Amino acid sequence: RAQLQRLPERLEYFAALARVHEGSVPPFKGPYINYVKRIPLGVVGQITPWNHPMLIAIKKIAPALATGNTIVVKPSELAPITVLEFGKLLSEAGLPDGVLNVVPGLGADAGAALAQHPGIKTLDLTGGTETGKVVGSMAGRNLASVVLELGGKAPVLVFEDANLDQAVNGAAFAGFIASGQTCIMGARLLVQESVLDQVQRKFVDKVQRISLGHPQDMRTQMVPVIS
Repeated sequence: RAQLQRLPERLEYFAALARVHEGSVPPFKGPYINYVKRIPLGVVGQITPWNHPMLIAIKKIAPALATGNTIVVKPSELAPITVLEFGKLLSEAGLPDGVLNVVPGLGADAGAALAQHPGIKTLDLTGGTETGKVVGSMAGRNLASVVLELGGKAPVLVFEDANLDQAVNGAAFAGFIASGQTCIMGARLLVQESVLDQVQRKFVDKVQRISLGHPQDMRTQMVPVIS
């Protein structure tokens, strides 16, 4: 719910940018006209993940539409419904047919076909590092530009002068938000040795009190992983 409340802001922001788009005419020596004009890339391919499927899809779709591109988006086969429903909403709102195309399918099939299609001018993927290597090489054969948001091993650092209660709360949030299924999760906790025992004790106590349950129960803090 927290994410859904903020998603319209992204649409409104990029819609506003589209309204104020402008070029420029930088000074240039000699009998020349020197101008900058931004033009659409053309067809943009987008591959979105199953963790935060609506959030990340809108992060990709909104700027691509605002800059005049058409889009082929392949949602994760594990969570395609929200992206399909969003596509229906845009169609009902008046977006012309063919501007946004949602193509579900397995990564090895639909994803690979999209990545290596010669009509794609840029490919935008959020996914695993190994997947990024594969689709990046596919798109590169057509000289398409590639934008990749891949996995990582983000550390959380705690020093002895920190407020340890706040640090532990932050580390637990970073490590267990979305059941740890997010590319920016705090996968490592690095603690200054002088406060290691205190942080460890507080962290274990915090984690043991995380509430497990149904995803639609507002009291639930952590749910099962997707697969």
